[in-house]
Amino acid sequence: MSGTGHRHGSPVASSETLAAHGGLRIDPTPFPAPANAVLMARRGATDGDPAERWLWHRIVESLRGPKA
Repeated sequence: MSGTGHRHGSPVASSETLAAHGGLRIDPTPFPAPANAVLMARRGATDGDPAERWLWHRIVESLRGPKA
């Protein structure tokens, strides 16, 4: 995280989105990094809540990155 001295590993798409909005600097890893996937889970009890669905879709859109 920029300005903190902390290191964080995350998928490229989400890192690029966070870097574009400030607060994250992307540096190459000093070692070969394995491929990874973003896994998300939520409670079925919240599926009927329109606010939860809206938030869920916004999170998914931001993780997908900019549209071509």
